Amino acid sequence: LAPVTDNLAQARARLDAAEQAVAQARGDIAAGRTGGAVGDIRVAEDALAQTGTLLDAVTRLGTDLQAAEVRVAQVRTETEEDLAEARALVAGGSGAGLRPQVARAEAALAAADAALSPADGLPDPMAALRQLEEADIALEQALGVARDADERARRASASLDQALLTARSGIAESPAS
Repeated sequence: LAPVTDNLAQARARLDAAEQAVAQARGDIAAGRTGGAVGDIRVAEDALAQTGTLLDAVTRLGTDLQAAEVRVAQVRTETEEDLAEARALVAGGSGAGLRPQVARAEAALAAADAALSPADGLPDPMAALRQLEEADIALEQALGVARDADERARRASASLDQALLTARSGIAESPAS
Protein backbone atom coordinates (compact mmCIF):
# COMPACT_ATOMS: atom_id res chain seq x y z
CA LEU A 1 0.00 0.00 0.00
CA ALA A 2 3.02 2.28 0.34
CA PRO A 3 2.83 3.62 -3.24
CA VAL A 4 -0.66 5.03 -2.65
CA THR A 5 -0.59 5.84 1.05
CA ASP A 6 -0.63 9.60 0.48
CA ASN A 7 -2.86 9.58 -2.59
CA LEU A 8 -6.08 10.38 -0.73
CA ALA A 9 -4.53 13.31 1.14
CA GLN A 10 -2.96 14.58 -2.09
CA ALA A 11 -6.28 14.20 -3.92
CA ARG A 12 -8.05 16.18 -1.17
CA ALA A 13 -5.41 18.94 -1.45
CA ARG A 14 -5.88 19.10 -5.22
CA LEU A 15 -9.66 19.26 -4.84
CA ASP A 16 -9.22 22.12 -2.39
CA ALA A 17 -6.96 23.88 -4.91
CA ALA A 18 -9.58 23.33 -7.63
CA GLU A 19 -12.29 24.81 -5.41
CA GLN A 20 -10.10 27.84 -4.72
CA ALA A 21 -9.41 28.28 -8.43
CA VAL A 22 -13.14 28.07 -9.23
CA ALA A 23 -13.90 30.64 -6.50
CA GLN A 24 -11.18 32.89 -7.94
CA ALA A 25 -12.66 32.45 -11.43
CA ARG A 26 -16.11 33.45 -10.15
CA GLY A 27 -14.60 36.54 -8.58
CA ASP A 28 -12.80 37.37 -11.84
CA ILE A 29 -16.02 36.97 -13.83
CA ALA A 30 -17.96 39.15 -11.36
CA ALA A 31 -15.26 41.81 -11.69
CA GLY A 32 -15.35 41.58 -15.51
CA ARG A 33 -11.93 39.94 -15.84
CA THR A 34 -12.86 37.00 -18.06
CA GLY A 35 -9.26 36.46 -19.19
CA GLY A 36 -8.20 35.83 -15.59
CA ALA A 37 -11.15 33.50 -15.11
CA VAL A 38 -9.98 31.34 -18.03
CA GLY A 39 -6.59 30.85 -16.39
CA ASP A 40 -8.24 29.99 -13.07
CA ILE A 41 -10.51 27.42 -14.73
CA ARG A 42 -7.49 25.79 -16.39
CA VAL A 43 -5.79 25.53 -13.00
CA ALA A 44 -8.96 23.90 -11.61
CA GLU A 45 -9.11 21.47 -14.55
CA ASP A 46 -5.46 20.46 -14.01
CA ALA A 47 -6.09 19.92 -10.31
CA LEU A 48 -9.12 17.74 -11.08
CA ALA A 49 -7.14 15.70 -13.62
CA GLN A 50 -4.40 15.10 -11.04
CA THR A 51 -7.04 14.10 -8.50
CA GLY A 52 -8.41 11.55 -10.96
CA THR A 53 -4.94 10.14 -11.56
CA LEU A 54 -4.29 9.78 -7.83
CA LEU A 55 -7.63 8.06 -7.20
CA ASP A 56 -7.20 5.80 -10.24
CA ALA A 57 -3.89 4.62 -8.79
CA VAL A 58 -5.66 3.56 -5.59
CA THR A 59 -8.32 1.69 -7.55
CA ARG A 60 -5.71 0.06 -9.81
CA LEU A 61 -3.72 -1.12 -6.80
CA GLY A 62 -6.87 -2.64 -5.30
CA THR A 63 -7.53 -4.49 -8.55
CA ASP A 64 -3.90 -5.62 -8.74
CA LEU A 65 -4.02 -6.92 -5.15
CA GLN A 66 -7.17 -8.92 -5.86
CA ALA A 67 -5.63 -10.39 -9.01
CA ALA A 68 -2.48 -11.25 -7.07
CA GLU A 69 -4.52 -13.10 -4.44
CA VAL A 70 -6.12 -15.25 -7.16
CA ARG A 71 -2.80 -15.81 -8.93
CA VAL A 72 -1.07 -16.78 -5.66
CA ALA A 73 -3.39 -19.77 -5.33
CA GLN A 74 -2.67 -20.84 -8.93
CA VAL A 75 1.10 -20.42 -8.68
CA ARG A 76 1.14 -22.14 -5.30
CA THR A 77 -0.61 -25.16 -6.82
CA GLU A 78 1.86 -25.22 -9.74
CA THR A 79 4.80 -24.92 -7.36
CA GLU A 80 3.52 -27.70 -5.11
CA GLU A 81 3.03 -30.00 -8.14
CA ASP A 82 6.53 -29.24 -9.43
CA LEU A 83 7.90 -29.68 -5.93
CA ALA A 84 6.29 -33.11 -5.63
CA GLU A 85 7.79 -34.14 -8.98
CA ALA A 86 11.22 -32.81 -7.96
CA ARG A 87 11.08 -34.62 -4.62
CA ALA A 88 10.19 -37.86 -6.42
CA LEU A 89 13.15 -37.45 -8.78
CA VAL A 90 15.48 -36.74 -5.86
CA ALA A 91 14.13 -39.75 -3.95
CA GLY A 92 14.56 -41.90 -7.07
CA GLY A 93 18.19 -40.85 -7.31
CA SER A 94 17.94 -39.09 -10.67
CA GLY A 95 17.46 -35.52 -9.46
CA ALA A 96 20.46 -34.80 -7.29
CA GLY A 97 20.84 -31.38 -8.93
CA LEU A 98 17.31 -30.53 -7.85
CA ARG A 99 18.03 -30.41 -4.12
CA PRO A 100 18.83 -26.65 -4.02
CA GLN A 101 15.72 -25.82 -6.04
CA VAL A 102 13.58 -28.03 -3.82
CA ALA A 103 14.90 -26.18 -0.77
CA ARG A 104 14.32 -22.82 -2.48
CA ALA A 105 10.73 -23.75 -3.41
CA GLU A 106 10.02 -24.95 0.14
CA ALA A 107 11.41 -21.65 1.50
CA ALA A 108 9.30 -19.69 -1.01
CA LEU A 109 6.15 -21.51 0.11
CA ALA A 110 6.93 -20.64 3.74
CA ALA A 111 7.74 -17.02 2.82
CA ALA A 112 4.52 -16.73 0.83
CA ASP A 113 2.56 -18.02 3.82
CA ALA A 114 4.28 -15.42 6.01
CA ALA A 115 3.53 -12.64 3.51
CA LEU A 116 -0.13 -13.64 3.36
CA SER A 117 -0.53 -14.01 7.13
CA PRO A 118 1.95 -11.64 8.76
CA ALA A 119 2.15 -11.50 12.54
CA ASP A 120 1.73 -7.74 12.36
CA GLY A 121 0.39 -5.63 9.52
CA LEU A 122 -1.53 -6.34 6.36
CA PRO A 123 -1.07 -9.32 4.05
CA ASP A 124 1.09 -8.71 0.99
CA PRO A 125 -0.17 -10.91 -1.87
CA MET A 126 2.16 -9.13 -4.33
CA ALA A 127 5.24 -10.18 -2.34
CA ALA A 128 3.88 -13.71 -1.92
CA LEU A 129 3.23 -13.97 -5.66
CA ARG A 130 6.69 -12.67 -6.54
CA GLN A 131 8.38 -15.20 -4.22
CA LEU A 132 6.32 -18.11 -5.53
CA GLU A 133 6.80 -17.19 -9.19
CA GLU A 134 10.57 -16.85 -8.84
CA ALA A 135 10.86 -20.19 -7.05
CA ASP A 136 8.51 -21.94 -9.49
CA ILE A 137 10.41 -20.66 -12.53
CA ALA A 138 13.74 -21.85 -11.09
CA LEU A 139 12.22 -25.20 -10.11
CA GLU A 140 10.67 -25.69 -13.56
CA GLN A 141 14.00 -24.94 -15.25
CA ALA A 142 15.79 -27.44 -13.02
CA LEU A 143 13.03 -30.00 -13.63
CA GLY A 144 13.42 -29.49 -17.38
CA VAL A 145 17.09 -30.35 -17.13
CA ALA A 146 16.33 -33.38 -14.95
CA ARG A 147 13.54 -34.55 -17.30
CA ASP A 148 15.89 -34.25 -20.28
CA ALA A 149 18.53 -36.28 -18.46
CA ASP A 150 15.93 -38.93 -17.57
CA GLU A 151 14.72 -39.05 -21.18
CA ARG A 152 18.30 -39.45 -22.46
CA ALA A 153 18.88 -42.24 -19.94
CA ARG A 154 15.65 -43.99 -21.03
CA ARG A 155 16.64 -43.72 -24.69
CA ALA A 156 20.13 -45.00 -23.96
CA SER A 157 18.65 -47.89 -21.99
CA ALA A 158 16.23 -48.69 -24.83
CA SER A 159 19.11 -48.54 -27.34
CA LEU A 160 21.18 -50.82 -25.14
CA ASP A 161 18.29 -53.28 -24.81
CA GLN A 162 17.86 -53.26 -28.61
CA ALA A 163 21.59 -53.76 -29.15
CA LEU A 164 21.67 -56.64 -26.66
CA LEU A 165 18.66 -58.24 -28.32
CA THR A 166 20.31 -57.92 -31.73
CA ALA A 167 23.60 -59.29 -30.38
CA ARG A 168 21.91 -62.24 -28.66
CA SER A 169 19.97 -62.97 -31.79
CA GLY A 170 23.15 -62.85 -33.85
CA ILE A 171 24.95 -65.12 -31.41
CA ALA A 172 22.08 -67.61 -31.37
CA GLU A 173 22.03 -67.76 -35.18
CA SER A 174 25.74 -68.18 -35.64
CA PRO A 175 26.96 -71.74 -36.26
CA ALA A 176 28.92 -73.34 -33.47
CA SER A 177 32.60 -73.60 -34.24
